[in-house]
Amino acid sequence: MATHTHIAKHSPLPAHIGVPQVMRIAWPIMVSMLSFTAMNFVNALWVGPLGKEAFGAVGIGAVLLYAIHGFGYGALIGVKIAVAQAHGQNDDLLARRLMWQGVHLALWMGLAELLFIPIGEPLLHLLGASDAVSPLAADYFTARIFGAAPALVMTALTQYLQGRSRTQAPMVAMIVANVLNVGLDPLFIYGGGPIPAMGVAGAGWAASISFSAGALFLVWAAWPELSGTDRRIDRTLLARIWRFGFPLAGRATLEIASYLGFQGILASIGDAHLAAHVLVVRTISISFMPGYAVSEAVAVLVGQAVGARRFELIDQIRRAGLKIAVTFMSAWAVVFIAFPEALAAMHSAAPDVVEIAVHLFVVSAFFQLADAFVMVGLGILNGAGDTRFVMFATVSVAWLTKLPLGWWLATKMGMGAVGAWWGIVAEVMVLWAVLTWRLRSNQWQRAAIAEASEQDARLASAA
Repeated sequence: MATHTHIAKHSPLPAHIGVPQVMRIAWPIMVSMLSFTAMNFVNALWVGPLGKEAFGAVGIGAVLLYAIHGFGYGALIGVKIAVAQAHGQNDDLLARRLMWQGVHLALWMGLAELLFIPIGEPLLHLLGASDAVSPLAADYFTARIFGAAPALVMTALTQYLQGRSRTQAPMVAMIVANVLNVGLDPLFIYGGGPIPAMGVAGAGWAASISFSAGALFLVWAAWPELSGTDRRIDRTLLARIWRFGFPLAGRATLEIASYLGFQGILASIGDAHLAAHVLVVRTISISFMPGYAVSEAVAVLVGQAVGARRFELIDQIRRAGLKIAVTFMSAWAVVFIAFPEALAAMHSAAPDVVEIAVHLFVVSAFFQLADAFVMVGLGILNGAGDTRFVMFATVSVAWLTKLPLGWWLATKMGMGAVGAWWGIVAEVMVLWAVLTWRLRSNQWQRAAIAEASEQDARLASAA
């Protein structure tokens, strides 16, 4: 097994971290997220003419894919945390060794996802797919799952580069994948030349090939570091990634389950309530992008500060992150309050769906500001490696606040989707309070110091 000794070096972090430093990392992540959303939109756009069954198949097939894929993505965030801390130490060799461990982990998890292919259609039935939709959804799911390994390798390399504050290459990779997907979608779905029409499955294959191209681009971008580094498995470093990433993998899986449970509540109320919920979620997902990107940037910078043992920078990072997140999220809250009718009417939905959606937009404005504080708080704790607390806090609040309160308000109080969404408001407010308590307790900082010291000792003993 390869060994590595930590050598303290000059920290690459500046003397002061403010809004420009956070935005430099965050804006490419925002563009990447927008590109990812665009890919899903393009898939749905090209499949739409095939009929409502095909359109529904892409939607529910993607839900099952992300329910499975979410575990791997969450686990690989551990690469970013570990690499950010190594980068803060200015330890290039350690960061590159961690990158290879992430690639190994991505390949294993991607191959493991192939085991879900035989049970894809039964799982889709459990998610509510009809007899007409489930075979089509299974075809789409199978095509996408074959691309799981390259997609996760793309994620691993993205996490490595982000951990080193290099967020532009992953952004370009996502744009490359999008451009390729736009060209392949009509060709694979409807056929052309020697390529037969594959229908819904064609959309899946187009996406898988496109993510593979994105992965190849990142391999090219990181090739000097990949080719010049020992690529053997290092169980000490792999365990470090897993220690950070496994709680986030569990969080992703359980949060997806809570989301499906929430949708189940709305489905039990009526189609109009569920349709309004889906309509508003698709719209406000754009408003979450700036906050999420800032959260990721904060996690990177905090991880680097922990690695450099410069804990005094974390408060600067927190303040800068909040300035950006609060500005973006507050602006969206104003839009949701001022123009809910226009936003709801954009989707050409039925009048009863639009009426419910208008109220949901107004409710969503209430948790925009609190969500800014939540996202920055999560970024701090993730960057510090306090991922177990993040998992317990987010999952418990979702299952003990949002779901029961949302169900009670929606069904027992007769408030429908609006009542269920007040459950989301309660979830965000409670999580804000929990994260504030955790950050003020400084337990996360003491844990980060202990973890850093323990890691140094493990690496020294392995030498």
